[in-house]
Amino acid sequence: MSEDQDKKSLVWHGLTDVSRFRKTNEDAFLALTFDEHGVQYLGKDGDASLGDGDFIFAVSDGMGGAKAGEFASKITVDKVTEMMPRCFRSASGGTDFLLELIPQIHNQMRMHSRSYEECNGMGATLSLCWVTPDMVYFAHVGDSRIYY
Repeated sequence: MSEDQDKKSLVWHGLTDVSRFRKTNEDAFLALTFDEHGVQYLGKDGDASLGDGDFIFAVSDGMGGAKAGEFASKITVDKVTEMMPRCFRSASGGTDFLLELIPQIHNQMRMHSRSYEECNGMGATLSLCWVTPDMVYFAHVGDSRIYY
């Protein structure tokens, strides 16, 4: 790790909102850092050195009106948390992993939909940002947005 990367810092803030049209907040926010040793959850606000590991920030929103939206968004961020550490500094790069991540989340939701009647038809959006010392990757599914 170069001295310049140790000096670079990252600042984040996360916020979810129920909106004017819904009674419940189906959003799930995720902020974590990970390295070859494991995952550490971060709060909705913070700052850190880019030399401390990779960072993941994600928001998943249960599809409004669909069954079990809050459960679908939780499945989404849990799957991200489960899968990310194995790709830390992978030689294949982040885009290969992100292309694998989305189908894995979809398969997990389909499995729950088949297993639990109350989850039949559930769905969620995902907006994800993966920050490494050298690169930033984005993944996006649905009508939520990422702004830079």
